[in-house]
Amino acid sequence: MSIELQQREETTGEKRTRARQNVARECATDNEKEIDEKMNADGVRDREEDVDDGRWDDGETRDGALRELIVKFTRMVRTLRRDAARYKEALDVTESTTRRRLIAGRCRDIAQALDVAHALGAKALAASDDERTLGHALANDVFDALAEEFNAFQGIVDGYGLSTALPSAIVGEAFSLESHEADYTSEHESTLEDMKRARGIDCSIDDVASSAIMLDAIILRLDLVERDAVFKSTLMAEVRSVSASQKWSLENFAYGSTPYSSWARLHDHDSIRNAVSKLKREGYSYVVWGSSCGWLVFYASATFRINSVGYEILQTLHNTATRALDELSLAERSIMDVKFYNKDMLASSLDSAGIVLLTSCCWDNVVHEAAAHRLACDLPSGAIVIDYGDRLSDYDEFGKAPVHTDVCPTSWNPKQKFYVYQKRAVCPMK
Repeated sequence: MSIELQQREETTGEKRTRARQNVARECATDNEKEIDEKMNADGVRDREEDVDDGRWDDGETRDGALRELIVKFTRMVRTLRRDAARYKEALDVTESTTRRRLIAGRCRDIAQALDVAHALGAKALAASDDERTLGHALANDVFDALAEEFNAFQGIVDGYGLSTALPSAIVGEAFSLESHEADYTSEHESTLEDMKRARGIDCSIDDVASSAIMLDAIILRLDLVERDAVFKSTLMAEVRSVSASQKWSLENFAYGSTPYSSWARLHDHDSIRNAVSKLKREGYSYVVWGSSCGWLVFYASATFRINSVGYEILQTLHNTATRALDELSLAERSIMDVKFYNKDMLASSLDSAGIVLLTSCCWDNVVHEAAAHRLACDLPSGAIVIDYGDRLSDYDEFGKAPVHTDVCPTSWNPKQKFYVYQKRAVCPMK
């Protein structure tokens, strides 16, 4: 990594020299002060170093540049995390010593890159907080220094060849990232594209763009929390305590996350779009039972601009969600109509629930059954339930069958099946 960073710095120095020479010729002067003033006034340094080779800088204005940088960085980190999960799955089933060594080596390289990303992401978010506090863009020299670190990180990724997938001959056809990318990455190029697709015709490009940028920043914050050692140890201690007191299994609290691209793909369906329209029209809410760090609640609120509510029994996860919400600016808070409750989901009111998402993948049978029974009894007619399992197919109130299913990748399963049900029994929305 140090060699790659050094090479990146040498390239930057050469470009700086060339830019200064160009300005000196243009101004017909060797005066250092005049050259610096001209470069700063015209933004020559930015354009020479960053725009011409596609690096991370807008080259024209600092307004919004940091957010754009964070968005691009977030996508890069998200791709690395997805690749790591895929390679680990391949490693578990690969018997060939040579292939295992190659896959394990790639996993180690990605882990090292993500360690760098963890520190850099925290620095970028601190800079974003500084911008919000100052009320204007970062000073040029501060932004330039940060942009250089991001470019160095990209150099690390490129230097280790992490942007190129291992061939299927090594990982196996079942785990080929080429096919995985064809299914999800090329179809979901960015949060913006995912969000436009989920919203369908109810789509103002300006609204979607601002929501997508804001959601990318939230996702990055939550990604960083997931990798934090203190967070992991605190969560595990609480899981053991609650598991013992409630007599639930440790697996009931298994932690995982669903990427936004999967969530958006799942919501690109008429049954859910119709439910969202009814939510907006009649003032109902999008409810998540088992809201964890708030991922799915933030997804719903940012995408559809609707009231979204999360219920989470674990204090550690609830606190993480509320901190992410508190870190939003006043303008962003005006967009995010979100509430989080640290309480048992079964004790929550369903009177205003129009869509309920159950994060039930690892719930104990007794917990999942209790949730299904509660929804069958108290959820308003016409409301939608999205579940990671098909337990509601046992209930007449949900027509004994889902109205829609889809298979999307999650952090624990590249082919997780989702089930969408609609409440049919008499219990009309008011």
